[in-house]
This record gives sequence, structure tokens and C-alpha cells, in this order.
Amino acid sequence: MSKLKREVTQLMDRQSKKEDEYNKKMQEIIEKQQEVAFHRELDKNDHMKGKILESFKQRLNSGNLSPEEQAAMMADLNSKMAHINDALENE
Repeated sequence: MSKLKREVTQLMDRQSKKEDEYNKKMQEIIEKQQEVAFHRELDKNDHMKGKILESFKQRLNSGNLSPEEQAAMMADLNSKMAHINDALENE
């Protein structure tokens, strides 16, 4: 009986080890995918910031804006950039 018990224990130990290895590999894969997605999102946000900034620069450089309009545009730009940064921090 003790031989059978020992064999069952060894089988259970091997199975447990295999499950631990599998879970570790799956966790590594999930973490890598999350990191890739996170960096993709950062790149997308940087691209969006760049587009917004370029649009505002073009309008500011057009020379057709009063100082009040320029100040309002800069406030709007700062607000949009702060909103993007806040959204990133919340993730």
C-alpha cells in the first residue's frame, strides 16, 4: 500500500509542477501582451498629441488671430494636453 501511495504522491507532485510551469508561462505571455498593448497606447497618445500640437501651431502661425484668440487657443491646447495626460495616469 505504501508503494502505491508513494507513486500517487509522485504523480501528483509531477502534475502540480507541470501546472505551475504552465501557469508561469501563461503569466509571462499575458504580461508581455499587456506591455505591448500599453506601449502601443502610449505611441497612439503621443501621435494624437503631436497632431493636436501641429494643428494649434498652424493656426497660431497663420497670423490672423488676435492676442485674446491666441491666449484662448493656448488655454484650450493646455486643457487638451492635460486631459490626455490625466487619462494616461488613470490607466
